[in-house]
Amino acid sequence: FVNFDAEDELQSLNKQIESLIDAGKYDQSMELSKKAVSLALKEFGPNHIQYAKALNNLAWHQQTSGDYHAARENFEKCKKIYETKY
Repeated sequence: FVNFDAEDELQSLNKQIESLIDAGKYDQSMELSKKAVSLALKEFGPNHIQYAKALNNLAWHQQTSGDYHAARENFEKCKKIYETKY
């Protein structure tokens, strides 16, 4: 079962995140990244590629904001998903 509404919502969130990053509004984009992770986990589960993509984006935000420990944890989680799926 593919939840197209959730995929559309994630795509919309990612576009908003990109716009906010381009505008230098990193705090707002971080919050949307967290929302995207929650949505992807709820709708697709912890082993889905959509969840990995959302985690990767959040980890990037965490890294650029200096939260290296959290970033590393999330990069590791998405790496495991990518390795399993690909």
